[in-house]
Amino acid sequence: MNKKPTLIQFWGGPGSGKSIGACSLYTLMAISPSYEEVGLVREFAKKYAILRDREALSDQRFITGGQAASLYIAKLEYKTIISDSAIELGRVYCSDSKDLEFIEKTISEVYSDFNVVNVFIRRNFDLAFEEAGRVHNLKESMEIDAETCEMAQAAPGLYLEWTTSRNIYTLFTAVDAALRKNSE
Repeated sequence: MNKKPTLIQFWGGPGSGKSIGACSLYTLMAISPSYEEVGLVREFAKKYAILRDREALSDQRFITGGQAASLYIAKLEYKTIISDSAIELGRVYCSDSKDLEFIEKTISEVYSDFNVVNVFIRRNFDLAFEEAGRVHNLKESMEIDAETCEMAQAAPGLYLEWTTSRNIYTLFTAVDAALRKNSE
C-alpha cells in the first residue's frame, strides 16, 4: 500500500503572503536532501482573479474542483505537495448553497487522501497590500483572514502559523520538525 502524500496548504486572506510562503517553502524543501519528490500547486483561481473574471470566481464548484484536480495530478508524481491555496477556501467563497454539497465532498476527499499540514499566514502590516491580481480590498481581505484562521485551526491535520516578516527558514524548520514528529 502506498503511503499518502503530504499536502502542505497555506491559509489566509488575499494578499496575506500565501504564495510567497508556499513558493519559498517549496524552494527550500526541493533543494533539501531530506525531501525528495516535492511539488508546488499554485492557486487555481489566481488566473481568474487576474482576469477579473467574477463569473468564473463565483463558480466555486469549478474553482474548488480545479484546485482539487491540480492536487490529484500532483499526487501522481510527488510525495510532498505544497499549495498556496487551502482546499477549504472554496467554502469561504461559496455563495451558491447548491454547490456546498459538492465542495464539502471534495474537501473531505482531499483530507482523506493526503496527510495535511495547515499553515496559516499572519498578515504583515509593514508590507503594503498588493492590489494587483486581487478582487478584494484590504478590509475584505482582513475579514477573510479572521475567518480562515478559525477554519485552519479546526481543519484536520497539523496546524502551524507563520508571518511573512519572519525568515523563511523559521517556517522550513517548523514544517520539517512537524513532519518528522508526525512520521514517528
